[in-house]
Amino acid sequence: VDPFDLIRLFDALLKKHRKTVVHEVLIERISVGARINELVDIFVGQRSRASFSFADLVDLFGPRTKRGVIVSFLSVLEMARLRLVRLVQDPESQLITVSPVHANLRDDDDDAALNTTLAQIDEFEHASADEQETEASS
Repeated sequence: VDPFDLIRLFDALLKKHRKTVVHEVLIERISVGARINELVDIFVGQRSRASFSFADLVDLFGPRTKRGVIVSFLSVLEMARLRLVRLVQDPESQLITVSPVHANLRDDDDDAALNTTLAQIDEFEHASADEQETEASS
């Protein structure tokens, strides 16, 4: 038997039994504004807790993904800028502790300044996403 005949036969068998692999990637878009709202809900719901480690906060939103950690980190930084939380990093363990400022957190949705800021963040994120989609389709 000719080795090339065996190779052709093997190739024909592989082509005949080739399985189509379907790979679907689902990307959940998480906005910083939405994550801030989720964090505010957590802080308001757990008023008895004085502080959270950043790692614990990230874990509250499911498995750690690169995108999830980045959005959570940006959300916490924005909340610190808005004086909704205080951030402290232990110099020895490098652990980041997030302490809510309950006097600045409200659960009644009447805080117009916070809602305006969150709306601006969402508008910025949607504009950035639209620009990325335009660039990708070009």
